[in-house]
Amino acid sequence: MEGLAGFPSRVDPLLTLGVARELSERAQLRRLLAAGVASDGTVDLAHPRGNIRYDFDSAPGEGPEPPRPAGTVRHARFCGRRSVNVEREGIYASPDEPRAPCRPSSGEPLPEPRCSLAQLWSVARERGAPPDGRAVIEYFRAHDGPAWRFSLPEAQVHFTMFGDCERELTGKAARAVTR
Repeated sequence: MEGLAGFPSRVDPLLTLGVARELSERAQLRRLLAAGVASDGTVDLAHPRGNIRYDFDSAPGEGPEPPRPAGTVRHARFCGRRSVNVEREGIYASPDEPRAPCRPSSGEPLPEPRCSLAQLWSVARERGAPPDGRAVIEYFRAHDGPAWRFSLPEAQVHFTMFGDCERELTGKAARAVTR
């Protein structure tokens, strides 16, 4: 598949972020969710749980807006929303939701990721995760800022790291900001 390095067996969700951005028309990354992540940080899309999802929105007044009659003023602020999915069949954008309201309590959009999924796996291996496991890894806005949540239920390995992968977040600091 053009633009997806390693497709279909070794797709790196961070290398695919640029392609997802181009498909979304919305500039602000709000969440990245990768399921079936191998210890090298890639996703095998042929694996039953292998998939990647990116959620984007726009800043108030930016991005596509819902249609309205010419010469009228919009009555509400919309930020819109769009998801981009990477699955066995390829990469595709869900229908744009231009009427999605702005989320005032969702915090700032996510910055570019500062660590790799392989780095998160390194922390997991130190905690006893088997190298042949398939994790669910989420990049999201936590109360303390951008964060990574790692989950490998079958090995009972779960943790949340700050966005730079330098420190672990616990308690309220690790909770997601309201979406």
